[in-house]
Amino acid sequence: SGLRDKGYDYVNIDDCWQVGRESNGTIVVDPARFPSGMRAVADWLHARALRFGVYTSATASTCQGRPGSFEFEAVDAAAYCAWGVDYLKIDRCSGASWPETNQSWRLFREGFDACLDATGRPIFESVEYCEPGDACADWIGGVADSWRTSTDINANWASVLLNADAAQAMHAVAGPGRGWNDPDMLEVGNAGLTATEARSHFSLWCVLCAPLLIATDLVRATNETLAILGNERLIALEVALLGAEAHCEALAPVAGLQARPGGAPVPRLEARRSPPP
Repeated sequence: SGLRDKGYDYVNIDDCWQVGRESNGTIVVDPARFPSGMRAVADWLHARALRFGVYTSATASTCQGRPGSFEFEAVDAAAYCAWGVDYLKIDRCSGASWPETNQSWRLFREGFDACLDATGRPIFESVEYCEPGDACADWIGGVADSWRTSTDINANWASVLLNADAAQAMHAVAGPGRGWNDPDMLEVGNAGLTATEARSHFSLWCVLCAPLLIATDLVRATNETLAILGNERLIALEVALLGAEAHCEALAPVAGLQARPGGAPVPRLEARRSPPP
């Protein structure tokens, strides 16, 4: 597809790769789905100039009922380091959890810092959630590399706008040396968006300096989908913004677009660059 050479170099596995824990707490990989283990997957990807990501939850259970990382953060961080993991998504699902939202995130950060010291290889930490108005905005950049700013996205235009609004509302929190607002994955290629909406969705994520995480079936992706995801001019724009994401300068009706439910005007997002701190 050529996407790797345009910057898409992470291959991230989401929920349902884990089946239990050993008596010492070590996470057990699903032997049917990954019979060679996760280290073999990481090695295969690294040999192809790709990076490897996995998923967990800060709670006792993942959203699909698999074992989460509550009270096992240090054990899991060590395992991910040994496997050669480059990216971890930390969900927030069900079951027991720490009283402080950031405790699990901090324990993983400590483990990943130790991994960096030992191997020279960083692990990107993506967490859920830090939403507009939350106190986490004061410290999130010292803990995570990216943070979800809204609810799960769906393949419809209203959901795209809702998540874009939440990310741009936190534009002052993100940036070089701090981390990235994450309005969730790209729905480009999934049923529910028109071709115009899909192009606009991708464009918005680029001017928001959002992580570009593809959430469609690339095996069956159309040439149109690949062209949108691989738009080199928009990808270059995101890089050129240096993390200074767009934010809403003014609320005004946009010609040709309907107002939102309740009569609220559609915000016009404008990219205004400021020197990075």
